[in-house]
Amino acid sequence: MKKISIILMVGLMTVLLAACGEPSVSGIVIDKTDYDMIVAENLTEAEYEEIKDISPDQLQTEDIEGKRDSLGLYQVEYDKMEDIEIGQKIEAWTNENSLALYPLQLKASKVKVIE
Repeated sequence: MKKISIILMVGLMTVLLAACGEPSVSGIVIDKTDYDMIVAENLTEAEYEEIKDISPDQLQTEDIEGKRDSLGLYQVEYDKMEDIEIGQKIEAWTNENSLALYPLQLKASKVKVIE
């Protein structure tokens, strides 16, 4: 019984520390819907200004085909998308493993807009 209690406590502490730790994703929002956003992790603000008028679908296709440097795209589901705007730099904390697709698909428990 004591072993089970210790294992449960360690598991709970791991989950709590993961939720409070470093963000899983940090980057610029290049597209959004009512329930998710596409975040480019390997994109500077200056680079974003150069590509902001290109459709996200075209950027993703060029990324996959190797026609541009990898943007490090993530599709991040978030419950409070009304607080997020295209072009903002964000940090997202996720609580699930990603699906093995590109862009990687994650669900955020917390998102912080970086001013």
